[in-house]
Amino acid sequence: GSIFKRFFWWEDECTELIQKKFGVSIVKKSFKNMAAEAKNISDSETERLWNKWNLPVKDVSNKALSSALKIYLTLKKEIEADPAIKGAGMNCLNESFYSDTTPCLAWSMLFEEKGIIWACEADTVSLLTMYIIQKTLNEPLMMSNIYPFLMGMAALKHEKIDTFPDVEEPENHLLVAHCGYFGVVPKCFASQWQLTPKVLEIVDDNATAIDARFPEGEVTLVKLDPTLSRLQVIEGVLEGYAQYPGSDCRNGAIIKVRNGYSLMENLYSHHNIIITGHQKIALRSLASIFGLEIDEL
Repeated sequence: GSIFKRFFWWEDECTELIQKKFGVSIVKKSFKNMAAEAKNISDSETERLWNKWNLPVKDVSNKALSSALKIYLTLKKEIEADPAIKGAGMNCLNESFYSDTTPCLAWSMLFEEKGIIWACEADTVSLLTMYIIQKTLNEPLMMSNIYPFLMGMAALKHEKIDTFPDVEEPENHLLVAHCGYFGVVPKCFASQWQLTPKVLEIVDDNATAIDARFPEGEVTLVKLDPTLSRLQVIEGVLEGYAQYPGSDCRNGAIIKVRNGYSLMENLYSHHNIIITGHQKIALRSLASIFGLEIDEL
């Protein structure tokens, strides 16, 4: 419903702020037209393409794979026509009725092939955060939803699960999940990676998702705030993964942070960027270059 219209990153105010602060233009194009163009690509073209890539898939039909590759080819053509494009995203959930698939595979392939940064759900603030960090730190990164265990039922209901994983110090733990799995991770960043059928009911039955993992160990959560004047930095440890068959969290990550209460009070957004390693010192330098205040939790 109308709640989806309230994402700050879709407001003109946010787009203007990104332009003013970083000199980055956000160009909006029709998802409906893009999806229609993708459907016109022949299956023989996607078959030839797949023979070159041949990424790991599990239980994905040829039709579903072909549809996902058509999105990649359509986006690739658009990106190659304008070298100024450095990142892309689409409103793939709330406008999913325009397309018979999802762009997850396309984002992974376009990053590996061209270094194009992606943003799930067209979250331009996440896109900007990821672009700045990837181009300066050059570390593996991705974006996902952060669910502190302290959120309780609100998070559980959203992911259609009954309980959080059983851990010591649950107040200092987060479940990280997006569209059924950990989130979109390019294969070059992943310790495990496979393309799978979609999980969420909102998208077409023909759609796909990526089931991937980062290596376990130290990670850093980071995000620009909505005013684009502050950078939040939270170091933690990716302790493992939790599987809930039949839920909207088939394979989510479990991250432990130093102070879950502080995180709950101060988190900028449910969307967060996760970088491998503890990156606080490098991020302090990055913040000073861009004139950003830093919030370390």
